[in-house]
Amino acid sequence: MKERCPTCGIPFNRAEDDYFIGAYLFNLIAVELIVAAALTIVAVLTYPHVPWTALQYSTIVLVLGGAFVCYPFAKTTWIAFDLWLRPVTPEEMQWYREGGSASGRDLPQL
Repeated sequence: MKERCPTCGIPFNRAEDDYFIGAYLFNLIAVELIVAAALTIVAVLTYPHVPWTALQYSTIVLVLGGAFVCYPFAKTTWIAFDLWLRPVTPEEMQWYREGGSASGRDLPQL
């Protein structure tokens, strides 16, 4: 992923060390919904002879693969959600333009 938004220039990490815990949550929810939907579809389509052993092993593959595939989308969804809840202020944009944490100053709203 890019470090900053190509349109507005805001970094995808809004100056907090643990900023992407929310993205992890979004990723977990997305992967779990995908796995639940896939398992339900397979179980419904193959009923009454559901391949339980195959479902167990394919679930591992879906969870691990989905975690990596969905994470960039979860990060961008998280920052969109965060910007909706906590819009960028002009002071924050100025702080980013001046180098952010490398400038030695704390983020204005913190």
